[in-house]
Amino acid sequence: MKFVFGVHDHQPVGNFDHVVAEIYEQAYRPFLDAVERHPGFRFCLHLTGPLLEWMEASRPEFLDRVAALVADGRVELLGGGFYEPILAAIPERDRLGQIDLMRRRLAERLGAEPRGVWLAERVWEPHLAGTLRRAGVEFALLDDFHFLQAGVQPGDLTSGAFLTDDLGEEAALLPISEDLRYAIPFRDPAETIALCRAVHDRDPGGVLVMVDDGEKFGAWPGTADLVYGRGWLERFVAALAAESDWLELAHPSEILAARPPRRRVYLPPNSYFEMAEWSLPMPAAETFARAVHAYRDQGRWAEMRPFLRGGFWRQFGQKYEESLLMQRRALLLHRDIAAAESGGAPAAAVAGARDHLWRAQCNCAYWHGVFGGLYLPHLRDAVHHHLIRGWAALPKTGPRAEAVTLIGPPGGDVRLAGDRLALAICPQSGAAVIACDLIDKGWNLQNTLRRRREAYHAAIEASVPDGAEEGGGASIHDLQRAVSPEVREALGEDPAPRYSLLDRLLPFGAAFPPGAGDVAAADAGDFAAAPMRLSAPPDVSGGFARCRCERAGSFVSADRTQPVFLAKEIALDPAAAGFTVTWEIRNDGDLPLRCRLASEWNLALIDGATRLAVAGLDRIDLGEPVDAGEHAELSVDVPPRDARLDWRFSDPAAIWIHPVRTASQGEDGFHRTYQGHALVFGWDLELAPGAGRVLSAEFRIGAGGRPEATA
Repeated sequence: MKFVFGVHDHQPVGNFDHVVAEIYEQAYRPFLDAVERHPGFRFCLHLTGPLLEWMEASRPEFLDRVAALVADGRVELLGGGFYEPILAAIPERDRLGQIDLMRRRLAERLGAEPRGVWLAERVWEPHLAGTLRRAGVEFALLDDFHFLQAGVQPGDLTSGAFLTDDLGEEAALLPISEDLRYAIPFRDPAETIALCRAVHDRDPGGVLVMVDDGEKFGAWPGTADLVYGRGWLERFVAALAAESDWLELAHPSEILAARPPRRRVYLPPNSYFEMAEWSLPMPAAETFARAVHAYRDQGRWAEMRPFLRGGFWRQFGQKYEESLLMQRRALLLHRDIAAAESGGAPAAAVAGARDHLWRAQCNCAYWHGVFGGLYLPHLRDAVHHHLIRGWAALPKTGPRAEAVTLIGPPGGDVRLAGDRLALAICPQSGAAVIACDLIDKGWNLQNTLRRRREAYHAAIEASVPDGAEEGGGASIHDLQRAVSPEVREALGEDPAPRYSLLDRLLPFGAAFPPGAGDVAAADAGDFAAAPMRLSAPPDVSGGFARCRCERAGSFVSADRTQPVFLAKEIALDPAAAGFTVTWEIRNDGDLPLRCRLASEWNLALIDGATRLAVAGLDRIDLGEPVDAGEHAELSVDVPPRDARLDWRFSDPAAIWIHPVRTASQGEDGFHRTYQGHALVFGWDLELAPGAGRVLSAEFRIGAGGRPEATA
């Protein structure tokens, strides 16, 4: 029988250099050191584009060694999307381009012509069969969970590749054994041999495939000691060699040559089992987890597993509006590039923009499971950075005010853009600013994350005390994790996304809320993140790119509900990094209105390195909640960004500021993670029936504590 062993090595776009270097020394290099010593050990390898580029710049000798193994026939390289995108979630042209880029780079640097691909996170949708065929790909590897979901019987999973097609365009698919994924390297090598022997006894020509994350061979908790310190890898290689009279290590392409696929299968949209669980929104995720545990406890899991699908990858856009926004921004950039190309833009500008787009399609920041992913601000920041840089690379024709499609209804969002700053505004979400791009720095100040309930929060609430034993010989999915008090304190849920210009109506004279300082609980209006109507199409007039929205809403006091009209205009200065927002609020009721209009801004600053400066106060560290009092001007310094943010208000505003942190999980346990700062500016209002008030805030971004002159 034949056994395919492989590793998938990946680091996301935007990961810290020191983190990649550490994982290289923990996993990638020692794995290659070990297997090189055994000439009979043959395996397949997938290196993603971001890691390939890092190695070329920082560890080129590793690539030289891989190239030698390829030349010796010991390693078969797998292709894929170069920057590790979820192929099903990007346009066809980008799919084909990323696959072709990987093919060319592997040929140029490693002397390999990949015949098969590794699909990022093994995310499959039926139309991908056509993409693979058009890309010249012969096969892909997917988890056996996909095949069970399609009605394939467990005993047929080890008979080689299957055929699938999309409207007649065919591709071959090889199942990866989940049993082996869980066993390697956490079980004794003898268990892998026993699994192979069972297949051989049933079908002497059978096939078993195990390709999984290379990081599990040294970088996952406890695996460095297990794999190298206690010699698991050496024993594993020796155990396979000892069975060479009936067990042959083979490459995937050799499997297809020896046993050409003849059976047909049509797989539903899916990924590996854990991803199907993680992608479910709450509370369905908790219900699904309880059902899985119940069937396991009843001993019925093997029977029911094919029928419990969970969610699929696209549902992360349903679960996290931040993920959907990044994907929609990438689609918008894709269309901008196509329009620029058809309009005769220079080829170099189009190519540069497309390279940034492809980098921004790296999947890691778009989802969340056992790895931090979406919850890691630096990964989201990298996506936004490349989206901004890609857009900036295209030719411009002056300031823009246009309707676009992002998270609102088709054509229902607004983009205002100048030379220095670009805003995305969603009228459907209270005319909130959902993106605020400082173009020359590639910095989206709106890269924030809403706190929400996650299925694993129950585990945090019932977790072991901080410092308890976590173990090192279990799968990463089964580790017992300790939780610090800081993580527990970060549990919380936000009723609305953490956008900016969220309009709230608080009780007159409202005090700074206790704890984290959230104002949502005290909001007695219905304006924050609620639909507003565009008063007129966005336009460029009076030297500014503008949009104006309005809403007839209400304010609820102790004994009555009062009608309130609110209009909000945002005017972006095309020549400066700044904009002005003007509110017009009117009492449409027949009784006096007493309330506090509060404008909530949520901005991605830097935790522990952000300072507040207001008149009469020394610089204040914003690591904790701050009630700054009432002021007409405010400055916030962000030294790591070499930036200073300045506000000037038409009327002195009460100023409350607090950091927003989430309780999230990573491969090494639970963490408290910074997601931004909430800045709330409030004005007390007393309005007679029919009376109104106009307020404004001028916002500018300057460099290194030197704010630009206001327009």
